[in-house]
Amino acid sequence: MEEALRDGRPFQLVLLDKKLGQEDAFEVAKKMRRRMEGYREVPILLLSSSEGMGDRDRAQEVGIREVLLKPIRRSKLYDAIVRVVAVRERGAARKEIPSVLKDKPLKVLLAEDNPVNQKLALKLLERQGWKVTVASDGREAVERAKEENFDLILMDVQMPEMDGLEATRAIREWERDKGRHTPIVALTAPAFEEDRRRCLEAGMDAYLSKPIKVQELFKTIEALLSDHEGEAEEPKGEASQGEVKATFDVGKALEMAGGDVEFLKELVEIYRSDYPDKLSKIRQALKDGDAKTLYETAHSLKGASGNLGLGRVYELALEIERMGKEGRLQGAEEVFGELEEELRRFEELVSQEGWESSFTAAA
Repeated sequence: MEEALRDGRPFQLVLLDKKLGQEDAFEVAKKMRRRMEGYREVPILLLSSSEGMGDRDRAQEVGIREVLLKPIRRSKLYDAIVRVVAVRERGAARKEIPSVLKDKPLKVLLAEDNPVNQKLALKLLERQGWKVTVASDGREAVERAKEENFDLILMDVQMPEMDGLEATRAIREWERDKGRHTPIVALTAPAFEEDRRRCLEAGMDAYLSKPIKVQELFKTIEALLSDHEGEAEEPKGEASQGEVKATFDVGKALEMAGGDVEFLKELVEIYRSDYPDKLSKIRQALKDGDAKTLYETAHSLKGASGNLGLGRVYELALEIERMGKEGRLQGAEEVFGELEEELRRFEELVSQEGWESSFTAAA
C-alpha cells in the first residue's frame, strides 16, 4: 500500500481477512488509518469465517465499513462494494462542485421528453439542493419559462410537439420584450459542427453531449453563471457512446445512477415499460414508410439506451435514426430485427433475480 501511494496509484478498496496469521486484522486497519494519510478515507471490508463478540463494534472503531461472513455470495460482495465505494464517490463529487454553485439554490427548468433521461437528470440536479421543474416537450418548456423566472434552462434538442431549437427561439423572442436572458444549455446526442452552430444560432448559450458527464455539466453552468464564455467541452463524436458492445453494461449504468443500485433498478423498470411502445412505433413506421416517425422514435430510444449502458442497442437505434433522417429505408428491416433481438436479450437478463450483481453482461 505504501508503494502504491509513492507511485501515485493508491488502492481504492481494501478487502481484509480477519485471520492474518499472527496479525490482528483490527490493528492492521487501525495502522492503515493512522499511519497512511492517503488511506484514511479508503473503504475497508472485513471478511470473517465467524463473528466474534464485539467484532462489529471494533470494526466501527477502526474505520472498517462492513463485516462480511464467509462463505460470501458474489451478489453480497458486489452489493457491499457498491455501497462503500458509491458513498465515497458521491462525497468526492460533491466536493468537486465549482465554488460558484456551492450553497446556491438554483431554479432549473429541465426540458426532456424521455422518462429515463428525465429521472436521471432530476436526481442529479435535486441532489445539489436545486429546485427543478420538468417540461416534457418544447411547447411546455416555453410556457414554463414565461410563467417563472429560472436561473438556468437545460433543453433537450429533439422533442415532440416543438423541438428544443424552436422552443429556444420562442423563449428568446419573448425575453427580448422583457429585457431578460436566461442561460440555456442544449442537451443533444453527440454533435457535429453544424449541430453546434444551429444550437448557438437558435439562441442557446452552450451545449452538452449525452450522456451528460456530471463535472462537464457543473463546469458549463459555472461558466454561464459567472458571465464567462459558456462553451461546453467539444463533443468527441458519435463513436464515444458506442464503445460498449455488450447487451447491458451494468457497471456503466450504475455509474450513471450515481452508484445507487436501487435507483438503477427503478430506471431499468421505467425503460422496460417504455421501450415496447417505441419498438411498436418503429415497426409501424417501417410498414408505412414513415421516415419522420422512424427518425424521431429511434432518436428517443437511442438516448435512453445510451444512458443505461445498452451499447449495442444504442448503435442499432442510431443506425435506424440515420436512415429515417436521410429517408433511406432500404435495409432498415434487418437493422430493426437485430435491435429487437438485442432487447430480447436485455429482457431475459433483467428478468433474472440478482441481475444487478454482475458488472457487465456478455452479449
